[in-house]
Amino acid sequence: STPQQQLQEESQRLVAWLEAARTQARSQGLVVRAKFEMGGVTVMGLPRATLAQPRLQWLHPQTQAVPSELVLGPEPILPAQIIRLQHQRDPLATVLISTQGLRPFAPQP
Repeated sequence: STPQQQLQEESQRLVAWLEAARTQARSQGLVVRAKFEMGGVTVMGLPRATLAQPRLQWLHPQTQAVPSELVLGPEPILPAQIIRLQHQRDPLATVLISTQGLRPFAPQP
């Protein structure tokens, strides 16, 4: 698969994972953040057993995310946020994921 296809695959997994963490943050009233690191993203602020996967490993090790941290809760309306997934070997391959605050995170065309 191409770098762009790899990022699109990663974005679909990331959106589902972010929304699961966001839902748990709201339901438990906890301040929760997603911290992006080499190799994946980790949820901070939720009890360990809350999410089936507290860390989401990238399927493709060349995946990177900017910025390094997002706020996921506890507020039902978040600040507007954008994540850019990029490919280490192909700087033209990128996928933007965003929320304006009320709607779920979603890949942008």
